[in-house]
Amino acid sequence: MRNIYKIRRKIRNVILLGIMLLIMLGVYYNVLNSKAEKVQKITATAVDLYNNIENEEFELEAREINNSEYEIELPDNVNTKKVNSFYKISNAHLQDETLDKKADKKEGTIRINKEDLQTNGLVFAVDYNFKILSKNSDGKWDKKDSVNMSDEERNSVALSENNNIIAQGTAKLNNENGIIDENTTVLYNKILEYTDEKNGKNIKVAGYMPRNAELQVVEQNKEEIGQIITDKTVEVAYDIKVVIPVTSGDGTISYTEVEPISHEEKYQVSIQDASVNSNSQVYHVKDDNSTEQIQVEKIEDDQVIFNADDFSIYAVVSEAATAAEGVETQSTTDAGIATQSEEINYLRSTISETLGDHEFLNLPGTERRNISSVTFCASKDEVPSNMPHRTI
Repeated sequence: MRNIYKIRRKIRNVILLGIMLLIMLGVYYNVLNSKAEKVQKITATAVDLYNNIENEEFELEAREINNSEYEIELPDNVNTKKVNSFYKISNAHLQDETLDKKADKKEGTIRINKEDLQTNGLVFAVDYNFKILSKNSDGKWDKKDSVNMSDEERNSVALSENNNIIAQGTAKLNNENGIIDENTTVLYNKILEYTDEKNGKNIKVAGYMPRNAELQVVEQNKEEIGQIITDKTVEVAYDIKVVIPVTSGDGTISYTEVEPISHEEKYQVSIQDASVNSNSQVYHVKDDNSTEQIQVEKIEDDQVIFNADDFSIYAVVSEAATAAEGVETQSTTDAGIATQSEEINYLRSTISETLGDHEFLNLPGTERRNISSVTFCASKDEVPSNMPHRTI
């Protein structure tokens, strides 16, 4: 009887456990469904606060918080352009209403009435971040960030048709080339991005550039670049360019390359690739095939970040394999045993007598890696002819 009772109790416990699992799965499923129902994409309209850029649409995520309201987190940029501030307005025509900057300014996470959203849509006056550049008597650029401009200074800016040349006051366009004043330029703070989702690769270029600037990226053959950077192993290489499209009279579109150095600017470049590690280096291959090592600003996971003022080919590289096949040397920090040369790969004895064997490889602090044994020789004449070696 006792055995039967135990069996019944086990069966009951299994049934109860199964019921609990089903309940938990049901709750989890309902939570997922409720989240999916409460978050949706909505389209908003951005109106340039100073009428330099045409109205444009952008997407936001709206989270339903009750039956009458959505919660929306405002982004840092609109369609690649950095934003200083957002202002909630009722329609896409600023001239039809008076903007109260203090009352209408919106930051961070905001709430939107559902009925108002359905009736009037979502429209923001947007204060884009830009710089005004004016050439001084020395031919250098004097720069002023829009964050530090007064409303009067901002309102005096008029853009030409090509969106990257400005003049103060009322603009009279030169119909031949669209340029008002070659010594005055406006650059917008933008983030351009190239993504190869299939291979997990991503490239971003951020900085002040013409409003209509685009990013062009072409991956290069590693072996070919390796013939230029001969003392490193090339992991990945890209021809990176920032360009602006130019439309001719017959509708043909060509591209003009933008070099940040021409405006005394630098762009921040990030390359994300599985080959990137804490020891990765970046090399710039110039148009004449000369190379220079670029200072790496930061390495985060599989992403390397650096600054560039001139564009062409950039390669992520690692140290080349050692000259002696199958032998990698690493020094130990224990005094009197061995030191590592920075220029060539060998182990140097720092004591007058040799140990006669390779027992020191097992000492604490020694990284032996691929080294299986070490033979100390009194002179180069005693080195076996078939042994890879360097004379020191």
